[in-house]
Amino acid sequence: MTPKVSDLNPDPTVSIRSDGLLDPFHRAGVLSTTDVQIATALLRISRRRTPADPQDDELVRLAAAVTVRGLRHGSVTVDLTTAAGESVTEDGIEVPDLPWPDVPEWLAALQRHPLVARSPEDSADDSTRPLVLADDRLYLQKYRSLETSVRDALVARCRPVAGVPTDPGLLTDVFPGDQPNRQRLAAAAALSTRLTILAGGPGTGKTTTIAGIIAALRRSDGPDVSLGLAAPTGKAAARMQSAANEALTALPGDQKPITAVTLHRLLGWRPDPARPFRHDRDHPLPHDVVIVDETSMVDLAMMHSLLSAVRPDARLILVGDPGQLASIDVGAVLEDVVAVAGPAPHSENVSALAPNEDPTLITGCGTVTLTETWRFRGAIAELAVAIDSGDADAVLTVLRSGSADVQFTDSATVGATTAEELRTEIGEWAAAVDECAAGADAVGALAALDRYRVLCAHRHGLAGVSHWNTVIRSWLPNRRAAGTSWEIGQGVIVTANDYALGVHNGDAGVVVAGPDGDPLVAFARPDAPLLIPPVRLDAVMALDAMTVHRAQGSQFENVTVVLPDPDSRLLTRELLYTAVTRARHRVRVVGSEASVRAAVSRRVTRASQLTLRLTAALAAERRSGQSSDS
Repeated sequence: MTPKVSDLNPDPTVSIRSDGLLDPFHRAGVLSTTDVQIATALLRISRRRTPADPQDDELVRLAAAVTVRGLRHGSVTVDLTTAAGESVTEDGIEVPDLPWPDVPEWLAALQRHPLVARSPEDSADDSTRPLVLADDRLYLQKYRSLETSVRDALVARCRPVAGVPTDPGLLTDVFPGDQPNRQRLAAAAALSTRLTILAGGPGTGKTTTIAGIIAALRRSDGPDVSLGLAAPTGKAAARMQSAANEALTALPGDQKPITAVTLHRLLGWRPDPARPFRHDRDHPLPHDVVIVDETSMVDLAMMHSLLSAVRPDARLILVGDPGQLASIDVGAVLEDVVAVAGPAPHSENVSALAPNEDPTLITGCGTVTLTETWRFRGAIAELAVAIDSGDADAVLTVLRSGSADVQFTDSATVGATTAEELRTEIGEWAAAVDECAAGADAVGALAALDRYRVLCAHRHGLAGVSHWNTVIRSWLPNRRAAGTSWEIGQGVIVTANDYALGVHNGDAGVVVAGPDGDPLVAFARPDAPLLIPPVRLDAVMALDAMTVHRAQGSQFENVTVVLPDPDSRLLTRELLYTAVTRARHRVRVVGSEASVRAAVSRRVTRASQLTLRLTAALAAERRSGQSSDS
């Protein structure tokens, strides 16, 4: 598996050079120590191979450091024509008068340097060179290769398939009615193609559609059709399994329950850097159909691993909400794929299965976007739509509407009354968790834990997780036993993957009483809670509040969202949208009007060429198909 950017640990034997062109950028905080060290290490590799002009070396070293900085922020590539002049520190402080090179001179140095491959559209001219220049964009070679591999795999799945079902009766009972129905359209696409992307916001019926697709597949391919269902986290997998099975029970026929697992478990993770997954191109998954939920959380490297492992003849269904935060690591694959415009190739195949549907609504690589809201019918739905559309005035109107479902607490006016309301809410929540945990009811304790959550953008600061954890603990004196690290009822969150234990970064659990009274940490799993002695858990922290990023893939009955100051770089439309849509019944937003407006106006930008490269490749496929038909 290709390493993630977090795995790009610099060589400890390489010293950090604070001289040369990188020095002012490093000292100003625009480039981190990691950026400088990795760029310096790459340049030393190049010098051992082919010496270059010293001035070119410095220009290439700066370009490499800027590219590594982009990777740390989730971008696959960096456009050097716009990167020159982006003198912003990690804290969002603008630094003037840094010595950015002249862009044409910069690009010319890259084009002639032995460290850099000059790439045409399809591939690099030398895969051994660590940098690739494609037009004016610079990549690390491994990420260019990943992007190319993902593009090629997706395009291959858009080609015609044999044996397309044509009986509209397959969907009649599952999605009844004569009116157009995008859920029925998505099911028809899933049955007639090898790639379907099911996109939609919260409450638009994605899980119901998954259940309908499964029921239809069992009619079409037989009741024993092999299904592989997965999600990026254990929590998301458990929620997918529970919701899908509930939906299946309402459908006609004998619907066997399904089981969902984490992506790592589906692919068969193993502690072997040379081959970290048991399933790959040479050892594909045995499943006829693979369905992945919460795909917005899947980074570029993991998508590459998934696409490599799915059999070429198997159906792949990717499900998710492109409006949510992207993956923690590099890439925003779901957003990139959904953004591919134009009619999907061979979308006309669905007409036989769904004669009342419009096949032109299937776009790009096979995307069907669900638009009708089923779960959120009130103010939460209005709020989510207003945020997603970028209408700050509409967002504030909903927040101030006085709805019982949506509440707004202006941080400038927070007083004793508001603080007491929060204290009461949190106290009632903690009491419910404690009661179940003390009674050794792991299922009940986990359910109670998910009834309420405080979500923050940052880990630190007055609007951060650390501060709110301290505040919450001060409000719960009876729950906190002095000197007790693993108190019954305490929520915990995993901060690093531990594949041996079966827990992953972001998994939330709760300390419960074991059969002998000793504490155990319970984590939600599809079939039954996973119970682990606390002594075996190393990478965990107390959970009272949590970051919005860690909450992605989870849902809670009631949510309080704490917004930071408006100049926070983490305050984005995607973060606010993700935060408020974690709530099933009620959401309270605590922040200033300025913070709300800043969040709605600021988009997450992750540089990638995947959308453009997919668009070009699909256009070529359509032209090729037209030529062969003629």
